[in-house]
Amino acid sequence: MSLQQTPITIAIHHPNQSPIFGNNTILVTMHDEGAGSFFEVNIVNPSTPEYHRHFELEELETILKVAKQMSKSNDSIVSKEPQ
Repeated sequence: MSLQQTPITIAIHHPNQSPIFGNNTILVTMHDEGAGSFFEVNIVNPSTPEYHRHFELEELETILKVAKQMSKSNDSIVSKEPQ
C-alpha cells in the first residue's frame, strides 16, 4: 500500500513563538466542498471571543503564498484520482 502526505493546515508565526501555542499564530487551512476549495484563516489564542486581526502586508502575502501552494498540491492529487 502506498500512502501520500498532503498538508492541509499551515502555521504562520514569528520565529521565536510556538506554531501551536504562540500568541497570534495564523493558521491557514484548506477545505473542500462540492464547489471546490476554500481557505479558512484562524488566529491562535485571540484575547477576546470577538477578536479582529489587522494583517500586515507581509502576513497577507505569506497567507496568499501558502494558500496557493496548498491549492496547487490539492489540484495535483485530484488529477491523479482514478476516474
